[in-house]
Amino acid sequence: MVENTTGRLRSLATYLSSYTISMLGDRFAEFALPLIILGDTGRVAYAGLVGAAIQVPSFLFSLSMGQLVDRYPRRTLMVLSDGARAMLFGIFAWLAISQLGTIWLFVLIGLGVGCANVSFAVAGSGILPQIGQGNLLVQANAMLEAGDAVTTVVGPAAAGAVIGTIGAPFALLLDAVSFALSAVLLLTGLPRHKKSQWRDGHWLLRLCESMCIG
Repeated sequence: MVENTTGRLRSLATYLSSYTISMLGDRFAEFALPLIILGDTGRVAYAGLVGAAIQVPSFLFSLSMGQLVDRYPRRTLMVLSDGARAMLFGIFAWLAISQLGTIWLFVLIGLGVGCANVSFAVAGSGILPQIGQGNLLVQANAMLEAGDAVTTVVGPAAAGAVIGTIGAPFALLLDAVSFALSAVLLLTGLPRHKKSQWRDGHWLLRLCESMCIG
């Protein structure tokens, strides 16, 4: 029982650390992205367009994503989501530094980031009850809220200092690094959990089915 409790505490610490690091990186992106888009295009509307592209998947796919998440190992989905966000924000940063990006390419990458955000959030909400139960789960949710509040206060100040010192593109690069670090923490610190079995049929049909159910 003691070993089980210790394992759960370790898993929760890993999850909370990963979440807080990712949230801090997001605060950097929230400040850096509009500055980069505005600097490249000179249009405020384009900055809003990229921001909207990141948010659109949460409105379109949150329900249907839940159907898919139930059929895959949640830890794996979270690691893949973090890896995808690390890669996409790395591309964002490279395009900004090299000045090779176009608004539609930024929008496309933003949609990819939004899809990864949804996947991570849905998988994370499902894995938390598996690694924390009872009072431990209540405390974990409280700590998540506290971490969110801290990054909301500290993040903008830190982002402003970084952007003012090394520039907005490198702030995005730090965001990519934060997601990579989060993926490593989840991969090494969370236990494997069994996944539900897929129903019979082609994966594309199952995807369409889950979207219709959502």
